[in-house]
Amino acid sequence: MKSQTYKLMFLALIFLDFACCYSQVLKGVVLNSDTKIGVPDAYIYSFDLEIGNSTNEKGNFEISQFPKYKSKILISAHGYEDQSMFISSDSIITILMEPKHAMLDEFVVATPTGKLQGENITYVTTIKLNESASINNNTIGEVLTNAPGVYVASVGRGISKPVIRGLSGNRVVTYLDGLRIENQQWGGDHGVGVTALGIDRFEIIKGPSSLLYGSDAIGGVLYFVEAQYAKKNTSKSFIETSFESNSLSNNTSIGKQFTKENSKFNFFYGSSLNADYSLPNGLRILDSRFVSQAFKTSYGYNKNRWKINVRYNFSKSIIGIPGHSHKDSIYTELFYTDKLDWRSTLPYQNITNNFINVENKFYFDKSYLTMQIGHTINSSKEFEEKVTIPGIDMLLNSSTLNLRYAYKFSSILELLSGVQGMYQRNTNGNNAEEILIPNSFTTDLGIYSILFAGNKKLKFQSGLRTDYRIINVDSRNFQKDFTGINYAVGGGYFTKSSIVRLNLSSGFRAPHTSEMIANGIHHGSFQYVVGDLDLMTENANQIDLMYEYSNQHLAIVFNPFYNQIKNFIYLQRQDSVIESYPVYNYVQNEKVNMYGADLGVHYHPHFFHRLHIESSYSYLRAINSNNEFIDQIPPGKWMANIKIEFDEKEGFYFKNIVIRNNFILAQNEVAPNEIPSKGYNLLDFGINSVVKTKQNEINLNAGVKNILNCNYVDHLSNLKYLNIAGPGINYYIGIKFNIINKQQKHEKSNFRNLSN
Repeated sequence: MKSQTYKLMFLALIFLDFACCYSQVLKGVVLNSDTKIGVPDAYIYSFDLEIGNSTNEKGNFEISQFPKYKSKILISAHGYEDQSMFISSDSIITILMEPKHAMLDEFVVATPTGKLQGENITYVTTIKLNESASINNNTIGEVLTNAPGVYVASVGRGISKPVIRGLSGNRVVTYLDGLRIENQQWGGDHGVGVTALGIDRFEIIKGPSSLLYGSDAIGGVLYFVEAQYAKKNTSKSFIETSFESNSLSNNTSIGKQFTKENSKFNFFYGSSLNADYSLPNGLRILDSRFVSQAFKTSYGYNKNRWKINVRYNFSKSIIGIPGHSHKDSIYTELFYTDKLDWRSTLPYQNITNNFINVENKFYFDKSYLTMQIGHTINSSKEFEEKVTIPGIDMLLNSSTLNLRYAYKFSSILELLSGVQGMYQRNTNGNNAEEILIPNSFTTDLGIYSILFAGNKKLKFQSGLRTDYRIINVDSRNFQKDFTGINYAVGGGYFTKSSIVRLNLSSGFRAPHTSEMIANGIHHGSFQYVVGDLDLMTENANQIDLMYEYSNQHLAIVFNPFYNQIKNFIYLQRQDSVIESYPVYNYVQNEKVNMYGADLGVHYHPHFFHRLHIESSYSYLRAINSNNEFIDQIPPGKWMANIKIEFDEKEGFYFKNIVIRNNFILAQNEVAPNEIPSKGYNLLDFGINSVVKTKQNEINLNAGVKNILNCNYVDHLSNLKYLNIAGPGINYYIGIKFNIINKQQKHEKSNFRNLSN
């Protein structure tokens, strides 16, 4: 596999010699559609080439190295309707922007299709991580819980994994800018594997998404998008730190971004230190502490019809495992402490991740070709009773290849085809005391095509994909292969105020090695797990309806869905105990029906332009073929945000005040032998302010989470059976220094005033 990867990289480099063509300078002016006056500081950005520039005080702009072919540009400006268009550098362009006094929705570009949210048939939920206008969130898990229909399964605060419409683990595929992240996500105590450092936003696709993202994605996709590069001939720097009282947490990060001509660089470093978290009664949960460090860098270069991005990510975490014990008798009070400590003590996880991703993209007159080669290395060690000998020591190497070719037949017809491959090798350390998964390797190959058609009002897409997977286990001379064929078909009707989307899709997931051959204690998730060699593939079929209505004062989203999964694999709690641990069997049910809805409202009253009221409700029900509920289905949740904004100005000013309320309903629809959960309410408050100068900006934030000091036990927590509650009241404060410098240009500009 390695030799094949090197050959592909070599061929890509040869191909670069033939990818050149003439490029031009794109010039234009952005005007207010009502007054015909230039719009200053509007941003014109090419999503394809990741280059852009802002308008001057007259509304003029120019972008050098713009290819002489039609490329999609995105135009955004504060107080105006966002828009997109296809343009070439053949002539000077004039862009008219319509004023808008209230921005109810973010300017969202769905990755990797490059389509705006208002153009996409598949609905994409977007959460921005660098948004200073919200409540401070210390971990990725805390951010995820703010999305409708999305939850987290957690072990304390240091370990959390996404749950999309009741599905998690291998059923939710994680991507980092096109690189598939593999980090033993099958385990109940293995987190998402991606830190918030240097991340601009993440996108969530709910339901089967196997066509573009590969088999396994029958629950959905979590797609992380890294921060954009700085504007041309500009550098940006920041230093940020925050403190939280509950676990005396400190999070600090620094970053440097600069662009010089066609070269772009990003550098980020961050660290996090967290003590044991405090309960509402003042006691702390022993060994819920964690510490982490992360570094990432990326280099981008674009020339004519070619761009390349090389990205590297490193992270290392030492995470305590609350609720983990080897004692014969296990009870809740065993994990309480009145002492404050940050030092790592047994048991703990030592997790190291290395991700590298090389993306080449070539543009032609009517098409483009993307080639991504990536490699991820995940080292997972668990030290239980000895600091020198790991109880668990697993090394997961995954090499991925992603080829994607898109051809635009006309303005209303486009075909996207691709090939995805993955070779994955899992090995155990020689000194490991426990073997959860024997040494094994997995090979994946998928081929797909998707056809997009339509105009501004009516859009349609359909596609097919076939996948082939081989699983080999070394010690047992065991091999199994699985195949699957999936489809997706959808349509949308788009008007200025309403959008209706209807999608039918299928998904395929082969059983994971852990589900087939597990047999032993999993201390981190407080389970004795037993696998099944006879498990078959899961097959999902979902129908998803989305209705959106919006005007300047009101936005409504209604999203009912129905997902049927055949041969559903799940952990079922048994009415037995082995060595003080409850026994869980991997079982397979003929059919599970999962259905529910997400409802969202955003109200912006005309009489008070600075007030935003947002609310959402999510509900899910899951019943198997025996008419029984299944394990680990999240309860309904109602979220409400009230935000008051203030005018921007030079010097110090308050940016906004935010009140957030999350009401989690009781979950009484539980599987046999599963414990129901009580409802609870979490109330948060935050205030954000800014100190602004001509080039620099300081962001200040402070607030309180769980103001009411609510004593709650989350239904998806792996500590639920020990009745271990979540964190109590938590005060926080943070500060971020932003510095922006424009570098001296080395080329003579022929900028002209085009607005007169």
